[in-house]
Amino acid sequence: MDIKQKNYKQPISASGCCFCCDCYLAGLSHSSGIEGAFDYAVQKGWVRGSDAYVNNHSALINGLASKYGTTKRGGNRVNVGGHFVIKDGKGNIIYNPA
Repeated sequence: MDIKQKNYKQPISASGCCFCCDCYLAGLSHSSGIEGAFDYAVQKGWVRGSDAYVNNHSALINGLASKYGTTKRGGNRVNVGGHFVIKDGKGNIIYNPA
């Protein structure tokens, strides 16, 4: 898993942890498509382009999985001190975009 928030353009690198988590849940697994996914999501209105705020999590996850033909992953997006991570059913962090 190499989807790390710091590797992308603004605003993903500054405030895109939630967007990156939703990409993880959508089954995306390689960094090369994340900026394209961001641009697509902004065009669709699922994400705000100025600050990477996710307007519609379900539409984003389902839309990206459909567009890229990926299998959605399980897990729960959790806000930990203002930073989003994915946890499994036992509360263990399984993905951290930082």
